[in-house]
Amino acid sequence: MTWNKKSDPSPKNRTARLHISDAVAWSVLILDVIASIWIWNAVQKTVAEDAHTRFHFRTEQTRTAVAERLLAYEQILRGGMALFETSALNVDRKKWRTYVENLKIGETYPGLQGVGFSLRIPPQEKDEHIRNVRAEGFPGYDIYPEGEREEYTSIVYLEPFDKRNRRAFGYDMFSEPVRRKAMVQARDTGKPSVSGKVILVQETEEDVQNGFLMYIPLYKPGLPLETPGERRAALYGYVYSPFRIKDLMRGILGQTTPPDIDFEIYDGLTLDENSFMFDNEGTPSWKADQERRPSRFNAVKKLDFNGHVWSLAFRSLPPFEAMMGSRRPILVLLIGLFVSLLYFGVVHVAITSRKRVETLAENIFAASRESEERFRKIFEESPVGVATVGLDYRFVKVNQAFCEMLGYSYEEFAGKTFVDITHPGDVDADVHLAQRLERGEIPYYRMEKRYIKKDGAILWARLNGSVLRDERNAPMYFIAMVEDISEIMEYRGHLEELVKRRASELFQVNEKLQVEIEERKKNEESLANAQKLLLHAEKLSALGKLAGSIAHEFNNPIYGVRNVLEQTGEVKDLDGEHKNLLKLAVKECDRMAGLIRQLQFFYRPSMESHAFLDVNRLVGEVAALAHAKLKAREIVLEKRFTEGLPRIKAIEDQIKQVVLNLVQNAEEAIGEKGGKITLTTDTADGCVRISVQDTGIGIPPNQMESIFDPFFTTKPAVKGTGLGLSVSYGIVKNHRGDIQALSAPGEGSTFIVTLPPREDRLGE
Repeated sequence: MTWNKKSDPSPKNRTARLHISDAVAWSVLILDVIASIWIWNAVQKTVAEDAHTRFHFRTEQTRTAVAERLLAYEQILRGGMALFETSALNVDRKKWRTYVENLKIGETYPGLQGVGFSLRIPPQEKDEHIRNVRAEGFPGYDIYPEGEREEYTSIVYLEPFDKRNRRAFGYDMFSEPVRRKAMVQARDTGKPSVSGKVILVQETEEDVQNGFLMYIPLYKPGLPLETPGERRAALYGYVYSPFRIKDLMRGILGQTTPPDIDFEIYDGLTLDENSFMFDNEGTPSWKADQERRPSRFNAVKKLDFNGHVWSLAFRSLPPFEAMMGSRRPILVLLIGLFVSLLYFGVVHVAITSRKRVETLAENIFAASRESEERFRKIFEESPVGVATVGLDYRFVKVNQAFCEMLGYSYEEFAGKTFVDITHPGDVDADVHLAQRLERGEIPYYRMEKRYIKKDGAILWARLNGSVLRDERNAPMYFIAMVEDISEIMEYRGHLEELVKRRASELFQVNEKLQVEIEERKKNEESLANAQKLLLHAEKLSALGKLAGSIAHEFNNPIYGVRNVLEQTGEVKDLDGEHKNLLKLAVKECDRMAGLIRQLQFFYRPSMESHAFLDVNRLVGEVAALAHAKLKAREIVLEKRFTEGLPRIKAIEDQIKQVVLNLVQNAEEAIGEKGGKITLTTDTADGCVRISVQDTGIGIPPNQMESIFDPFFTTKPAVKGTGLGLSVSYGIVKNHRGDIQALSAPGEGSTFIVTLPPREDRLGE
């Protein structure tokens, strides 16, 4: 079209206006291209973040699977430890084979090479141990490697006992430094441990794999385990399992061909050839760079098992990166450039025709709306839930994925805050992090939380929260990206339930064995008690014969020496010092005579006759006799007598001597600090009981079996002969009664004398 002179009075002005219009058109084109590139970059970042999220999920899923499988294998070893403990360490090869066969490790626990037991062997017991195992049908058995060592261990059980595992039979794992480090850690801490990288002795020349071992210490029952030294002293052996790393990983992860993510395991924190254990792709990261292509995604995660760390290295492979690829960024860029060129053409044509400008303006408006709709669809169709939230915590906008995740419609989110749909147990943590984010204390935050869906169900999600700020850095609203992790939590719960079910099955298998073991244990305890009583009776019999000989040979000489000393003391010329020495010698003669009189209780039967006695009167007279001395030492003597007790038929002086011996022992156990002695009489199972309880220092457990032995005492020689309790024991047994001691260090002691009533026939 042509310009009229009124609107364009001169060619010069018209040319200038054309130049200005061209500049405007080119400026519009440049701005549109810049905007298209910015939008393309934003969409490309969104796609990359989605790929990174998927990569992180896959790597975390793998790390969790390995960790949970190791915990499952720990439970298997704990089951073996429980078998030994419930069997009082009496587990033979057949029982061990039955236990492992019931586990069905080939079906249920792929990758587990076996379950075994390694026995700790002191050097002095080595030869006897080898003879015992050879007698079981293994004539070629020996502990290897050969050599003299301060301590030996030997693999005595390892099931399944196949060709590969037989190679480990008799191996001393404590002789190898890597294995010994893990065994020492387990022994001293009392916790399971994992060894470093090793080559198992089970390996043959074919398909040699890296391996490791897991140990759980087994201690002898009834011994203290508070300190590492006590645990070393109580060690009996190790329940353990060997693992071939490739077989283990195939059992955990399955076998993907080809893999889309390279997964490597290193022993420790260093990623090099020495620590390398496993790679599912074939080209470890420590090899030359030219042997492998650069990866788009890389991650190294740590796996800690009771202080032993593995490094799990991941990198994406071409199949994964191809799957994560997207045409959306390039499509957005092409559309943006196309719109920019189109807009440029519209502006350029508008210079020459108003009508065409108006028409093209309508087209541009429509194209702009279409472009906006595309961007909106990108937001809506994201596989991850996305929401914008106001500073008052109310939802401003949510995408379709977020609605489907929680079961609400767009309209139902209007007016709701994220607090309304958050589980009460997670609200405080979420609000606290949001407040810190708003104040600028943190750039973003991540947390695992529970949402409440519309139907009331709970949804586990991983939340990534950030904040959008204006040019003055003031917060405008929050941006929340929410990923559903319910399947991961469900898988974790399923695995825990599976472990519980397997443990229950194992308990049922061992229940019958426990009944038999408990019955056998009772029989063994009864036999042991009978043997102890017989041994003690033999000791008293031997001591009785010795006492008769001593009394006969020493009584007269001692009295003769005493008379000489007394006559010497009557000499007037002796000074005070010599007289004191003579008195001391006479006193020692009296003590020797008293000791001989006590010894005669073991040999010479009492000439006194039995009489019917009132126990309360008898014990009361002993209490009255000891009262003054105890009061002087600030020891309270309490009497708890039961009225109406049946009388006993006994020798009164002997029973009084027993009670007095027990009261004197209680007095000495209390010491100088003062305390309390309680005398109690009652009945039990038709017999009369006399109890003497003190608040003294108690008796150590390792001395309880010897307290009734003749000459056994914990007191200095000048304070005790070691015959008081032994004499008391003999008196009570002669009356067909029983005496027992109950004590704990620091909590005092109680001695209980049980005597039959008068209806029982006593030997006289």
